[in-house]
Amino acid sequence: LRRWLGQYSWPDPPKVTARVRVILPACTNTHPDWRTEVLPTLQLDGELQAGEATFRGVPVSSAQSHFGFSNFVWQLPDFVVTRPEGRVEFSYTSDIQNHDFRFKLRSRIDPLALKTLFEGERPAVFDHFQFHEPPLVEGEIWGQWLAPEKFGAIARVSATNFVFREVPIRELAAFVQFTNRYVTATDVMIRGGGPLVSASGVGYDLATQTVYLTNAFSTMDPKLITHAIGPRTEQILSPYTFKKPPTARVNGRVEVRRGKHSDLRFELTGGPFHYWKFNVPQISGTVLWVDETVTITNLQADFYRGKLAADMFFDCTVPHESDFRLRANVSGADLHQLMADISSPTNRLEGVLSGDLTITKANSGDWESWNGFGNVKLRDGFL
Repeated sequence: LRRWLGQYSWPDPPKVTARVRVILPACTNTHPDWRTEVLPTLQLDGELQAGEATFRGVPVSSAQSHFGFSNFVWQLPDFVVTRPEGRVEFSYTSDIQNHDFRFKLRSRIDPLALKTLFEGERPAVFDHFQFHEPPLVEGEIWGQWLAPEKFGAIARVSATNFVFREVPIRELAAFVQFTNRYVTATDVMIRGGGPLVSASGVGYDLATQTVYLTNAFSTMDPKLITHAIGPRTEQILSPYTFKKPPTARVNGRVEVRRGKHSDLRFELTGGPFHYWKFNVPQISGTVLWVDETVTITNLQADFYRGKLAADMFFDCTVPHESDFRLRANVSGADLHQLMADISSPTNRLEGVLSGDLTITKANSGDWESWNGFGNVKLRDGFL
């Protein structure tokens, strides 16, 4: 009890009322064993009321609860804590013999206020969030004191108007579970204004800092998503730019910290799209991101008044730009518009271009590195 109370501090002592029942040992010449003879008979119940206080560095405006102790179990059935931005309501039980504990809670406070609860180095996740409104969290927490590997939690989370990794989020809803240092979120829905992100399941492995996605769907700007995942992911996918958010379906995993151990599959449809010097109004295809390579298959695009079908492979491990291979078929493209993007907008080339191109080895930053073969047909041309 003394150790538990030692976690609190307050300018004015709280008001405590209590009733105690205990069976004292018989008066004999031998010293009684208080833990085995007396403690099992102890029964305690009462009420706590406090004004401004601090719990392990977390300031609160008020706190109150009934409490009880019997059969080695502490109970706080109706604890209410208030802060300027909201309140926490919870019930708590703890067995002092096997050290098991369980909380049932409903919270409307800023989670960032809880940073001081973590001893030593605080989790980096606190640095990624900024809340303008307290989220609603309803759930349970359980575990065993002194055995953090047995910690677990389930909760329904609803949040509005917050920022994650500098990305503004208007609304989030999810059912979250945590066991064995692994976070699982199901029925995930995220809105950032009009665009939407949803997923059947999202997992996060704290040990490897890896995110797992199942049946994720997005109409949000991909740059916002890659920025939220992490800097390495943002760097690898930065050359591929949609001027308007595409429709994307995503499955797989991505390592947040370095982005080097990833396996994601994207089904993309949208436009306008920009890569290197190419600009197309509409594109669709499958993107496979494995470790530090990107493979694009079944690419179909409106291509300078014609059509493009292609398969491409990019190796992002090289120091500058990226090495790539491609196999492409172009039909009915406007040569003048194409060369305006590739070389000069004032070119006088004309014609309707069709053909096949295979690049066996190239670097996107060096024209002279391009090796390959193909054939081309030009109709109604002017060179």
